Amino acid sequence: MRKIIYLSVLLICVLGVIIKAGIIREKDKKEIININSEWAKYGKPVDVFSVKRGDLYVRQNISGVLKYDNVIEADVDGEIAAKLEVGQKILTCIGEKGCEGEIVYVSGTRDLISGLYKVRVKINQGVKINKGAIVVAQVVIGKYSNVIYMPKSAVVINNGGKFCWVVKDSIVKKKFIKTGISNGSYVQVVSGLNIGDAVCVNGIEELEEGSAVRIRKTETL
Repeated sequence: MRKIIYLSVLLICVLGVIIKAGIIREKDKKEIININSEWAKYGKPVDVFSVKRGDLYVRQNISGVLKYDNVIEADVDGEIAAKLEVGQKILTCIGEKGCEGEIVYVSGTRDLISGLYKVRVKINQGVKINKGAIVVAQVVIGKYSNVIYMPKSAVVINNGGKFCWVVKDSIVKKKFIKTGISNGSYVQVVSGLNIGDAVCVNGIEELEEGSAVRIRKTETL
């Protein structure tokens, strides 16, 4: 008798799980249909960036400790040390607005124990940072002037080729491009786009040639 009761309870639980799973699947199906209907009616929402011409800065983050007289002391590996030199400017210190300065010292030899190179960065006196605080400084290690650029997130790689989606009159068109130098966030456009082209940077999944879209946000620097 106990066995029969146990099996009955187990069967009821299994049936409950199956029914619940079916309800969830049906709900998901309706949500997908609703989303597709909304896209068909109003267009798929995308964020765009207007292709620009200007200076493209290449930066290197270095993390160090504020020691004295607004001097940050950091230890970096040989690959990073090779990119640094005295006089290079600091555009910003992450977490500190208005933090600017320059590199004042780069060791030519590595520490025998750690194998790292000592670097010192002098930041401006107008920034108040507590001694001993850990600061991440962005060093400008390169500057490319008068280049056409856009966010790297706009680039789609397919079968070895590169393209991006360009919005015009609420319709997207695939444009194949050639890219150049990059600073990790932005990439140079060598050919394929014009200044002012609105390239999709978010919402590019499932886009197809001729898809209707609506611009949700235009990103700026």
